[in-house]
Amino acid sequence: MSRISKLRALKHLDCLDIPSSSIDELFKTQLEKICTRNLEQINILRLVKECSSLKDLTCHCNYIDEKFLPLLLDSLKARGFQPDRPFELNMTTSIQFKNILLTQLGSIPKSNLLNMQLSYSDTIEEVEEVVEEIEDEIEDEIEEEIEEMYF
Repeated sequence: MSRISKLRALKHLDCLDIPSSSIDELFKTQLEKICTRNLEQINILRLVKECSSLKDLTCHCNYIDEKFLPLLLDSLKARGFQPDRPFELNMTTSIQFKNILLTQLGSIPKSNLLNMQLSYSDTIEEVEEVVEEIEDEIEDEIEEEIEEMYF
């Protein structure tokens, strides 16, 4: 991966994995588009912040927390992205994190700086598990409301 930084004119990188130890090497390139299989949340944020030419990122990320989207949008604003030319993020994640991102996206200012396409890669068992968790939460909320109404 360290040899890639020597390819100054490289605009598009398509690779299976980018090791965390090689992320810094990509900062030295003029990459506009990166397609890779797996990236950790922190490395997505680092690439967007530090790769000054990057406009398009396609990846899979297994874990996203609630801080991801606000930090990403702050970086996009600092880099000068505009609603008429947003950053392109195509990400595959679990259905649980996809739903969190979609919920957040509608409520965060500057979300129009990002054109995000989300898909999920969960197995049917993982989807059923998330559905069960949601059903349990709803059941608990209903029970609490009933208790508050009658007790």
